[in-house]
Amino acid sequence: MVGWIQCCSYSFLRENEKAIDYLIKLKNRESGCALLFNLVKSHPALDNIRNMPEYADVLKDVEAKYLRDHNRVGKLLKEKDLLE
Repeated sequence: MVGWIQCCSYSFLRENEKAIDYLIKLKNRESGCALLFNLVKSHPALDNIRNMPEYADVLKDVEAKYLRDHNRVGKLLKEKDLLE
């Protein structure tokens, strides 16, 4: 994921505004990727920005995209009798 390393690096260096900028770019570029959701939610490199309102907004949006896509795939698998 392009931008993830930059986001983590800037957060680690306490350049929080730059970290948030890269996080927002990632959010806008990615679909409901489970990996992105889990990284944003729990990666320790983002500890410096976790209390910022922009971080909460990004996490909320990434989670919504993930759940949307997760539910869509689940529905398709059930329709094809590949999932109970």
